[in-house]
Amino acid sequence: MKLLVLLLFTSIAFSQTISGIVYDENKLVMPGVSVYLDGTSIGTVSDENGNFRISSSQMLNSMLVLRFIGYETIYIQNPFEKAKYTVYMNPKPDELKEVVVNRNKSEFKRKDMLKVFREQFLGKTEAGRACTILNEDDLEFRYDTAHNRLITTSQNPLKIMNSHLGYEVEFNLIESTIGFGRKTVNAHEALYNAYQGTVVFKEIPDASDKFFKRRQVVYYGSREHLMRCVIDGKWDKSGFELYKNRTKINADDFFTVIYDNGLYSVKVKPEEASEEQLKKGLKHNPHSTLFVYYREDEASTLHFMNLDFKMDANGNTGSAYDISYAGAMSLPRVGDLLPLDYSP
Repeated sequence: MKLLVLLLFTSIAFSQTISGIVYDENKLVMPGVSVYLDGTSIGTVSDENGNFRISSSQMLNSMLVLRFIGYETIYIQNPFEKAKYTVYMNPKPDELKEVVVNRNKSEFKRKDMLKVFREQFLGKTEAGRACTILNEDDLEFRYDTAHNRLITTSQNPLKIMNSHLGYEVEFNLIESTIGFGRKTVNAHEALYNAYQGTVVFKEIPDASDKFFKRRQVVYYGSREHLMRCVIDGKWDKSGFELYKNRTKINADDFFTVIYDNGLYSVKVKPEEASEEQLKKGLKHNPHSTLFVYYREDEASTLHFMNLDFKMDANGNTGSAYDISYAGAMSLPRVGDLLPLDYSP
């Protein structure tokens, strides 16, 4: 009997299941709804009765996304807080497409806007160059002449074939913004790139060993690799070196990690407050900066915008506003993305 109880608790601790049913605006069940955990390879489609069920072997700090063409996408934060959901989806306004069409007018040629979008969105790495967007006709471009920005949206998820890493990627692009110093779409003059959206991965059938090796090359030294070291504390052979004010530091002196109900609470050592901040009554700087070297030749800077945040075992904070990256870790684009549940 004791053995049976032990096995039962082990199953509960390492298996998380979310299920539910999807209805439309008329309270009719909706089959064929895409349901997935953002950034992972974990997803499904609602059945003929509108039911869905997905499972994860661990707690993930990802949104649950429900998407159906012609309907508003549903985003559920902290989905593992409940085991069962009843979801109602509403159709998108009819006038939305007309508004977007009017925005498409630009003095730049579509092929030139498409070229810079591909480079900035997919990336210039080997993996980025190997990616193909299968439905490029769905991309809609608008140039903001007041701020020299190319803004890209899509009414339908982008279907991306990553032939380098062996994934079929579905990227639900909300908006991509590429900024320039003057009115141009020259890729060499792009100053910054930001994009919003959700993504789900699917293995290419019969994935070969070459894909697994390439994924490892992309993973090691990445921000995901670094954040997993923060969680598991395995720094000795990680290849990372951490610096603060040009002084090499021990990770345990900078990060405090506490397991918290399936996730990890991470506290970052604050910096001393400046004189101006002290005058405002602040005891320490609300932000902190860390310099990271990987294998001595890849340098990155991490700016911690929050000094106390949650991460899952895969090193995912679930928010783009907790940490900002500069240097080597800021270069990878969608072409170098791996599922958050990827294991090397």
